[in-house]
Amino acid sequence: MKMSRKIVAMVLVLSLVAVLLPVAAFAATTGDVTCTVSGKLIAVNVTDGSVAYGTLASSATQNTTASGVNDTQTATNTGTVLENFKIKSSNATGGTQWTLGSSQGDNTFTHAASIDAGSSWAVNMTVPEAYVNLATNIADSANQTFDLQIGMPTIITDHSAKNITVTVLAEEA
Repeated sequence: MKMSRKIVAMVLVLSLVAVLLPVAAFAATTGDVTCTVSGKLIAVNVTDGSVAYGTLASSATQNTTASGVNDTQTATNTGTVLENFKIKSSNATGGTQWTLGSSQGDNTFTHAASIDAGSSWAVNMTVPEAYVNLATNIADSANQTFDLQIGMPTIITDHSAKNITVTVLAEEA
């Protein structure tokens, strides 16, 4: 009997060791990874945001680099990624509508933009509400200055003040 108790006790000890050994030998450990993420922000701000071309004759052109107007606009990338800027013009409203076009005509005006202080007017807005490229690869917090030029209709059927909206759009480059 003593022998059988010793065997039972030994079996119990070995069973206990067998049960605890995997827990002790293979206990799990953890490690942490700290992750940081932020969302992309695509945004643009235009200052000063207002242009007064003045009172102009039919067929005349006027731009924001001209003496007396001097109203260069600044588009700033206020986002967090490299951006491209696009620009569009509306028709002229107030009284008889003037239509934006590719050439001046009866109640039809032209609108263009320049990113080189008026040396060239290569950014032609010819279709109302259609965006065209203004500037590319503008870094975050960087800006692009631009000037605007209007070509008056050749025939004006009313002389009411006109309102035109120019919109700058930011897209990820």
